[in-house]
Amino acid sequence: KIVEDCKEKLKPLINEKKLVFINDIYEGGALIDADLFQLSRVFMNLLSNAIENTSENKFIKVSAKFYENNVCIMIEDNGNGIAPEDLKFIFERYYSGKSLERKLGSGFGLSVCEKLIQMHNGEISVESEINKYTRFTIKLPILAKEV
Repeated sequence: KIVEDCKEKLKPLINEKKLVFINDIYEGGALIDADLFQLSRVFMNLLSNAIENTSENKFIKVSAKFYENNVCIMIEDNGNGIAPEDLKFIFERYYSGKSLERKLGSGFGLSVCEKLIQMHNGEISVESEINKYTRFTIKLPILAKEV
């Protein structure tokens, strides 16, 4: 539901760039203890970053899987990627990347995302390769799996 709500809010930008948006998360699956407003902020930030850094006719995909007692949510795009020298600083406050020209951004977004995920006893990580892909993975503890 959160992903679909974010997609609706970002629809004009998605359509402008002719991006394919894939929501591969099904309803149900797991129960987590979460502040939906704060998780929405995280998804809006990650998805808007993906849109900003993905050129026309590419894709953004959101998917999830269970791993041990966690749900792992992946937000992936096949856009510009993040340079290796930027990856180690990506979650630092005020850091907005030095290797690629950025249109917008104060450097707060990803550090806030990391803090919000940590407040949920979770983790956030990133993998990327220039001009190939970027994948953010959010790992949140589950309270129970739904049948």
